[in-house]
Amino acid sequence: MKMKKIIAGLCILGFLSLLFACKDSFLEPKPLSFLSITNTYNTIQGLQSGLNSCRKGLVKDFMLEGGYLQIDYVGTDLAVAVNGGVHNYNTQMLPSTASIANQWNSAYTQIKNANAILAGAMKMDISSQAVQRIIGEVYFFRGYWYYRLINLYGDVPLVLEEVNEPKLDFVSSTRNRIIKQMIKDLEIAESYLSDDIQDGEVSKAAVQHLLTKYYLQDSRFQDAVTMSSKIIDNPRYELMKNRFGVAKDDETKNVMWDLFNKANISLPENKEKIMVILNRYNVVGSSGNSARNREFVSAWFNTINDSQGKRGTVDGISGEPQITFTGRGIGKSKKTNYYRFTLWNDNNDLRHAYPACWIPIDSLIYNNPESIDYGKKIKQETCTDTLKGFDDMFVNKILVEDEALPKYVGANIIGGCTDWYVFRLAETYLLRAEAYVWIGGADNLSKAAADINEVRKRAGAKPAGNEIGLDDVLDERARELYVEEFRRTELVRIAYIMASKSINGYTLDNMGEKNFFYDRVIDKNNFYKENYEYKKVPYLLSPFHVYWPIPESAIEANTKAVINQNYGYVGYEKNIEPIDE
Repeated sequence: MKMKKIIAGLCILGFLSLLFACKDSFLEPKPLSFLSITNTYNTIQGLQSGLNSCRKGLVKDFMLEGGYLQIDYVGTDLAVAVNGGVHNYNTQMLPSTASIANQWNSAYTQIKNANAILAGAMKMDISSQAVQRIIGEVYFFRGYWYYRLINLYGDVPLVLEEVNEPKLDFVSSTRNRIIKQMIKDLEIAESYLSDDIQDGEVSKAAVQHLLTKYYLQDSRFQDAVTMSSKIIDNPRYELMKNRFGVAKDDETKNVMWDLFNKANISLPENKEKIMVILNRYNVVGSSGNSARNREFVSAWFNTINDSQGKRGTVDGISGEPQITFTGRGIGKSKKTNYYRFTLWNDNNDLRHAYPACWIPIDSLIYNNPESIDYGKKIKQETCTDTLKGFDDMFVNKILVEDEALPKYVGANIIGGCTDWYVFRLAETYLLRAEAYVWIGGADNLSKAAADINEVRKRAGAKPAGNEIGLDDVLDERARELYVEEFRRTELVRIAYIMASKSINGYTLDNMGEKNFFYDRVIDKNNFYKENYEYKKVPYLLSPFHVYWPIPESAIEANTKAVINQNYGYVGYEKNIEPIDE
């Protein structure tokens, strides 16, 4: 077993656990191969090639079936896993859980690539504008992935150097150390980058946006205001308040639909985009599909019977209107009652408008021509699996046309390629609003309300009052950024801030026993609050699940040092003091 761990460490270049598994193929001798500064990243062209790989590395975070966006929603205040995900965190969220290792591996792969590019760039003339641009982008990508890591796993190894030979002695660093290092890097990146970019590249504003998030984590709230204001006050960026792009004259749509139509996201006239990932049909490096149709659409097509107990809904008819209208999902997540009902308290909110953006599940019909109820609206009582098959849909964000399919046809429906937002200006307003709330005082709370109301006004919603709190910010993020923000990531970020500020009895020393993330989920998520079951598996959550476990594969492959395990998981008792300097 010891030999297999060593072999695994070698196969991943010693980098924490990539694809650690005990397979016979691992025993076959293979030459080590590294992308290093000596053989790849020693020219501008080589560095640009590596940078393109970093840009493409964001695609899986937002796209693909089994991608990390959907996983980041379940087990939060907004959604739970249904079809194959983690329900009972006490028994299913383990150091051996595959999805946990997959996210870890992806992040550290991208960090490894970024470090290799950076090592090459530092060997060149760093006074060169071209080299500075590369360094700035690399700092952004490394900062992005560490942002995801620390808000999923807490204290993790901080790797800042190129790894081009087996390394088995990684150690954990505190979140605090990582935050301060990323801020230092991103401040350099801001000085190196501009907003004169091509879509898919990193802009100065993208760095400023990410810096705002790091300043918030570091409790530098006034700096967060200053940094986010740089973007908001930049005339290059503005909220899209008027109809634009394709189908702008279609009266059945609205500006929120325009924002997420795949043909509009990267349009020059779309001034709301701060950073987008490029994911286009028949373009090398694209994912092939978005998968959001499957991840976020309920499996209504095969779970709803008619009044006679026969199949009432179908998906196998080419061009069937309802399939075209909603897409065909497999119901991997289910929205909470808080999100489906409580949150939407304004009938004029364009983000919840039917049919442009929001499709209530009970607006669908029995579409099986052979059903006695054909053409009638479906009823919940005829659904055989209400968690999997009976959920409302945000079609403006999840229904992605597929160029390869002229019409939606049965099981082929996954969701086509589309560019997608990494950051857009609406979130910047909400980040600044959050910073004002943290600072506090009547004047700042009024400014927070003004920022929230900029977003609400564009959505046609009634304005919020001046008594703004953190819950109001999170509610607005949920309305505006569903299927965009990484919800767990953001909730844990806020939980960390509250613990570091000792707010409401939360502290960093006891985050595993008491934290804002857990308290909010239990308060808002009816499945965990009321101990629902799905297929005899209960929905259970504990406070220590604020952090995912460190993958056991990473810990076991790291044979010459200790990577700490998070509180509550097997292996925690072997921890040593993390680096904090």
